Amino acid sequence: MKKQKEEVKGNIELEDYSKVIEKYKLEIKAKPNDVNKRNMLAFAYYKQGMVDEAEQELLDLIVQSNNAMAYRQLIHIEKSKGDYESANFWANEAIKAHPDSVPLREQIMQLEKLKKDDLQR
Repeated sequence: MKKQKEEVKGNIELEDYSKVIEKYKLEIKAKPNDVNKRNMLAFAYYKQGMVDEAEQELLDLIVQSNNAMAYRQLIHIEKSKGDYESANFWANEAIKAHPDSVPLREQIMQLEKLKKDDLQR
């Protein structure tokens, strides 16, 4: 297990996300309900430029497990695309599902600041 973690970490450091994606896909086949691995797969998809795949994985996670990290990643992706309306929608959904999540609240504050900064330009 430690060797596998080091291998994935090495691939991430090398930005070889295609190998990371294949690794997580295999691991998820064995454990389809592992939300951590599925979040990492979505992250690798995003870093590889496979935004649609990342979004789909995150949406599936949200539907299946209401996972706070999946919400956070989805908000980040929408924000990075400049789609503040969608990011705001997911932020509101996330905070309804996880009202006590400090990281979500911080992310929402950052999103509000970005929207305000964009309006002032």
